[in-house]
Amino acid sequence: MSNRISEAFQSAGWAGPAAADLATTLSEPLARVEKIIKLLVEKAVLVRLDERLCIHHDALEAAKQEALRLFGQKRSFSTMEFRDALASAGNTPCPSWITLIRSGSLSAQDMTARPESRRVSY
Repeated sequence: MSNRISEAFQSAGWAGPAAADLATTLSEPLARVEKIIKLLVEKAVLVRLDERLCIHHDALEAAKQEALRLFGQKRSFSTMEFRDALASAGNTPCPSWITLIRSGSLSAQDMTARPESRRVSY
């Protein structure tokens, strides 16, 4: 069951499915799906961005790589540029940079560091 839930999140990209939708799709009790989601978050397979939104670790990794690519092109970029870059990479819809920072998934300090020390952490 956990593999099926992980695969559902992985295929969803930034549009992480709601637990209720997964429960319906998988014909499983909501409480069981929520428990497995919590376990997958604890195992770092999923990343919780807020109380209701989780995404697969691979989606976050793709965002980090896109941020690093943008920094390779210029010293700074806007939230809109980041969103557009993620969208063009096939990761739509995406949360804003602020949501990622607020959730602790991306560090604002790491995103504004000197070019040689830029790294994205979570």
